[in-house]
Amino acid sequence: MLAARGANFAEIAGNRSEILVSALAASDWTPPATTKMLFLQPVLTQPRRHRFVFTVPVAGLANVLNEIARNGVTLEHVFDY
Repeated sequence: MLAARGANFAEIAGNRSEILVSALAASDWTPPATTKMLFLQPVLTQPRRHRFVFTVPVAGLANVLNEIARNGVTLEHVFDY
């Protein structure tokens, strides 16, 4: 992963503001403070896990990706919307 190798992001597909991220984590996990939580939903096949969907500033994406990896959270998708 680029973020793990020290890369930062200035823009993604022309987007310099916020980007949408989804991650799978234990239901008591709290997303990083630099994110804006949109919603969470239970993962029906894994009762103790939830899908967390949040936005993060593109410039802070690498830090958030590294933080969630350190916490054992599974990155599901970074949405280029």
